[in-house]
Amino acid sequence: RKLYTRAIPDPNSSCVLMAMSVLAALVAGAFLGRVAAATSFWQISDTHLSSWYHEGAPSECREQECCHLLSVPIAGHESAVAGPYGEFKCHLPQKTIESALQFMNADNTETVLWTMDTSGSQFYKQTEALTLESLTTVTNLFKSNLQGKRVFPCLGNHDYHPVSQWLAPPDCNWMLGNVTELWRDWLPEDALQTVRIGGYYTVLLEKGLRLVTLNTNYFDFWDRHSNRTDEAWDPANQFAWLEDTLAAARDNAEKVILFSHHFLGVVLDSVSPDTIPSFVDRFTDIRTRYLDVIVAHLAGHLHRDDIRFFGWPEVSAVTFVAPSLTTLYHVYPTTRLYHYDPETFELLDYDQYYLNITRANAENKATWEYLYSPRQEYNMPDLSPKSWATLVTDMWNNCTLFQRHWSLYYTGSTDAPACDCDTCRASSLCSKYTTTYDGWKDCKA
Repeated sequence: RKLYTRAIPDPNSSCVLMAMSVLAALVAGAFLGRVAAATSFWQISDTHLSSWYHEGAPSECREQECCHLLSVPIAGHESAVAGPYGEFKCHLPQKTIESALQFMNADNTETVLWTMDTSGSQFYKQTEALTLESLTTVTNLFKSNLQGKRVFPCLGNHDYHPVSQWLAPPDCNWMLGNVTELWRDWLPEDALQTVRIGGYYTVLLEKGLRLVTLNTNYFDFWDRHSNRTDEAWDPANQFAWLEDTLAAARDNAEKVILFSHHFLGVVLDSVSPDTIPSFVDRFTDIRTRYLDVIVAHLAGHLHRDDIRFFGWPEVSAVTFVAPSLTTLYHVYPTTRLYHYDPETFELLDYDQYYLNITRANAENKATWEYLYSPRQEYNMPDLSPKSWATLVTDMWNNCTLFQRHWSLYYTGSTDAPACDCDTCRASSLCSKYTTTYDGWKDCKA
């Protein structure tokens, strides 16, 4: 090996003294954004591939999802057509998913959490075969574009047919068997065993930090197969497994990141809970009893950028709801890079990146850009529950602050619906305070 040498500078020289002063200032200001030595991981959510996306097809149509050759345009909007990278009333073309993965792959962060949802929303066109085809296609895109990275997937309601109608095992084993094989390149054998049993698993990300991935689809509010009367209902013994896993983590002095597709609380668009009440009660109980173990709960499903609290007015924990990669529901495609303390494993900050599809379509080129970080955007001292509670309280009294949050809730999209600082603000902020539908109604009354 060729060696390079250089003269050792005089420690009393003006240059060295100035460098030492600069170094001291940098160390003192290390937390201006985040700890310099922070460790990171990506989260990408709701990657909905549109198998029927066709550039030039109607992008303003009568159906829930447009941009298909058979989409019927709304009268007066016949000139609105699908661009190469997506539209606000459509799920994604494959090239947009690839652009996001290539952007993430260029970063040296090795861990990626994926809150799945791989198929589109044309429910009457979906079949078991097409759902599995979408899941396989998107999974293979991750494998080919994220080579060398560790990918940890989490099943969503659109990773099954019919959508949001997951059956409890063994009736859903056709899908669990398929994902077990698709994930074999990513997960160890012990994790694959529980994937095959119920679609959930745990892995040790690094010494002292464990990922616990849940399959919350059995408890989807719209799943007619969910047992809403038996509070002890536990498909594939997932709750029992979760308790055992968290207890073992506590005994081994490990911290845990909980990872699920669904969150707890109200979906504003449908004015409905995200999950059934019995799940909310049991999950909240476990979350509360293991506050010393669980350092974060990450979710998706909403397609917007949000947070949800456990407890009020004393907030004990926060769920981070990442926005989607898909554009459906008026959002830009996004991906998120979390930063955490390598010793305590507490989340320090995150960086949100987005693709302006209007510009991408016009330039026929995907240029991913930085959107914001919460600590810089809101001048937060940290991402603790207390700091988030203070921020949301401030939004009640500061319309400008709330409007900035509302813009980021819709990922900075130019297609975001308006929200006034009266009933709409109350509805939005109340959804953060409570995990129950009744609590949300009482708050905004």
